[in-house]
Amino acid sequence: MLKRGASELMIKIDYSKCNGCLQCLEACPVNAITKEGTVVIDYSRCMKCRTCLISCPLNAINIK
Repeated sequence: MLKRGASELMIKIDYSKCNGCLQCLEACPVNAITKEGTVVIDYSRCMKCRTCLISCPLNAINIK
């Protein structure tokens, strides 16, 4: 997990790169990612572990 300043960091999806493969959804250990037409991150559940970022084959998930 991200430690220093993690509360300020956000996991973001670059929808121009995302193809909807759902590997991030399957990888998320706290089910913070859902598909509602597009892939959506529930930031109230996200623990910023970066599992989704690592699992994305298209590098469509970034930390900002």
